[in-house]
Amino acid sequence: MSLFIVSLLKYLYYSRKCKNKDFFEYEELVKNDFTPPKYFHSVCLYGNHKAVANLRHKRFNFFSEYLEHGVCFIKTPDSSHLMGYVDRPFISKVYTFGPVRNKYITQYLEKKNLKKEVVEVGPYILGAKNFYDDDTLRNLKKTIGKMLLVYPQHSIENIQVEYEIDDLIEYIKSKSFYFDSVFVCLYWKDILLHPNYVERYKKEGFVVVSNGHRSDPLFLSRQKDLIMLSDMMMTNGLGTHIGYSICLNKPVYYHKQNILINKKPQSESQYSVSDIESEFAEAFREFSSIITERQVDLVKQYWGEWEMVE
Repeated sequence: MSLFIVSLLKYLYYSRKCKNKDFFEYEELVKNDFTPPKYFHSVCLYGNHKAVANLRHKRFNFFSEYLEHGVCFIKTPDSSHLMGYVDRPFISKVYTFGPVRNKYITQYLEKKNLKKEVVEVGPYILGAKNFYDDDTLRNLKKTIGKMLLVYPQHSIENIQVEYEIDDLIEYIKSKSFYFDSVFVCLYWKDILLHPNYVERYKKEGFVVVSNGHRSDPLFLSRQKDLIMLSDMMMTNGLGTHIGYSICLNKPVYYHKQNILINKKPQSESQYSVSDIESEFAEAFREFSSIITERQVDLVKQYWGEWEMVE
């Protein structure tokens, strides 16, 4: 119990400390020693529980409800326990994004003879509150102009990701004349692991930003503002940001690259998602301002249903 209290106090302290720091203040955002409350790690990531509460129009119950913290592309029932603590006995309701995960979570629960309700809520980001108000966002947009937002593949716990940054930069530059500005949103862990990446992007005149630490409850709010301010999103890796951009009506381009993954033993990357990566890379291979029906259908399989934002 004492560990829980200490972790909760740290979580609340850093949440308050970062509440007024926007995505431009990445150096401050990533250095905070955020600790998610012990025993509730999964549901306190990215501020997802707040977004799901807004989508469901009801308060999130930390003791009886559980949610998957990101879109899981591993097609196996056993992937369910990798995401958190779906099998805890007092959990009665499980939230996830869309039908693909619903299928595998349900299969996992049936195999374990666990009776829990699985609820699809769609893209969590639609339930997140914006970091800034409408007037501030309008003024920011006037300053930023037409913006290309780049989400490079990112590292996670126990897995360090590296990619051909020179190749990525050259491709960004080849398309940058279509835009007034280029923002590169880096994951907190990569800012700490790869300071050379940060400097390379800044040297090219790109604006480096971050959504914040993964345990920051305003992570999703900052991400929502960035995507809404953008005119197009570009990525070199599979991730939740693809579906979030599409559901916010921002076209996506997938720049296929060789990604080097340095993993520790027992990490979840032991499961391959290369077939799904290829499917998304193919669906989003055209650098285009048009969102296709095929792209929307593919995203809805994993992120769930939503009403397209105009």
